[in-house]
Amino acid sequence: MNPNTSQEEAKGNPVEIFQNAWNMYRKIVEHDYMFHTSIYGDLGRYLEGLQEAAPLAVVELGCGDASQSMKAFKRCRLASYLGLDLSQPALELAARNLASLPCPVRLELADMLEGLSLVDTPVDVIFSGFALHHLALEDKARFFALTRNALKPGGVLLLTDVMREPGQSREDYLSAYLGYAEQHWQSLVPAEFTLLREHVGNFDYPETAETYERMARESGFASARQLSRHTWHQTWIYRDGD
Repeated sequence: MNPNTSQEEAKGNPVEIFQNAWNMYRKIVEHDYMFHTSIYGDLGRYLEGLQEAAPLAVVELGCGDASQSMKAFKRCRLASYLGLDLSQPALELAARNLASLPCPVRLELADMLEGLSLVDTPVDVIFSGFALHHLALEDKARFFALTRNALKPGGVLLLTDVMREPGQSREDYLSAYLGYAEQHWQSLVPAEFTLLREHVGNFDYPETAETYERMARESGFASARQLSRHTWHQTWIYRDGD
């Protein structure tokens, strides 16, 4: 669960949706239920090592308020930052959270796929955190094709998302994930668990890491490797070569 608005949810009132989910999301982040501390720490160290002489041009898809990604991006020099999200309130928060970045910052109200058309100059890094699982299967394949085309030669796609185990059905995944949350996310009140179950049950369609790797290779990425894994929360690196 995160403050990014799914494409289906955006057909409702995005302000109301964002406000209803925000308190729950903050609890999840503050209690580190989705391992944000480790995930974004690993991303920051990777980006720090990736950077050579030139600053990095970065696009973040489904940026939300950018509070977590800011922790990773501030560890390296950026040439530019473009953040895309479907929630205007989230983008307003992102503008404040990114104000200290010493590079041009651009924030656009757009979904992931449409927003990639705004990338008129190839970039070094594209990052998506906990957003891809909202898309339909064919749109996930399109996501990899569009990101590959938007990257410079040797550019990197960083993907953090929930992923099913090999052979695990969506139904089994939902049962396991929600069961785990109810056992371990003890700061959430019953109304928040209801919201969590509704969101996950209606909008979460995670794939396996193997499915994403196949899509990436079919789109022209030459390599895929896992950066981190915490239960179903995985981060992968896709690029032309390592």
